[in-house]
Amino acid sequence: MSTYRQFFGGGITNVESFTGNGVATIFNLAATVTAVKHMIVSVNGLIQQPTVHYTLSSGDLVFSEAPPNNAAIVVQVLNTSRALDDIPATWDDSRNVPSIWTLDTTKRIATKDANSTNAPVFGAANSVKSGGKWYCEVYLDVWSLGTSKFGALDPSLSDSQDLGTTTTSWGYLSDGLKYYNNTSSSYGGAWADDMTLMMAVDKVNGKIWWGRNGTWEASGDPAAGTNAAFENALLTSTDLIPAFSTFASGRVIELRASVTACVYTPPTGFLYWTNTE
Repeated sequence: MSTYRQFFGGGITNVESFTGNGVATIFNLAATVTAVKHMIVSVNGLIQQPTVHYTLSSGDLVFSEAPPNNAAIVVQVLNTSRALDDIPATWDDSRNVPSIWTLDTTKRIATKDANSTNAPVFGAANSVKSGGKWYCEVYLDVWSLGTSKFGALDPSLSDSQDLGTTTTSWGYLSDGLKYYNNTSSSYGGAWADDMTLMMAVDKVNGKIWWGRNGTWEASGDPAAGTNAAFENALLTSTDLIPAFSTFASGRVIELRASVTACVYTPPTGFLYWTNTE
């Protein structure tokens, strides 16, 4: 929870603690909470996912399943001017070399201004993951078929090391191929305008999946851990950030990685990328 405390600063107005008994799912909050996004809930130190693991009903915290007996439940109530959607995933402008992307004021939407002879990687800021199971999306607003990749990479790699060209980056290509260690293979379908790309990374078991518009490619099932695009021990041991790369200009992409930004719900057992570990 320290990540949230650091981000919100004085945004946390109240902290309440409860103990699970293995049966109760409803806990009465002393503070007035008007929206589920205005509280951060943990069970035995694990951050819970709003609307999936818990909801808010008539001022009460309601779990979808009863927390275990003697479980430590902590509720951090946020100032209504700050909420979970205040933790957006943003593109990292320091990786915008040689300044061929233009970011909007939110830094979530990026437009490629110029063609490039290589495909410089544009990574997400403040989103390094060293463990856990994570989910995020990229929305393609303006698109045309071309060589582009969406994936995950070691943030220590240089911007010139394209996705999938090393042993510590993994890419999903715009023609539907998957790409790792400079080798591509068949995987899914081609990208198009007005399309949402999905990515699930299981760093516990070293697996990664991609999908389009709510369907995982190649019959993948991140929740069940089956039919991953790649299964590799380096996915577990390597710190990772979401990333995107492309050669051509005119691309408009939006990074979505929070509970309010994403169109689709993470697979069971996965959290939005902007959640804390």
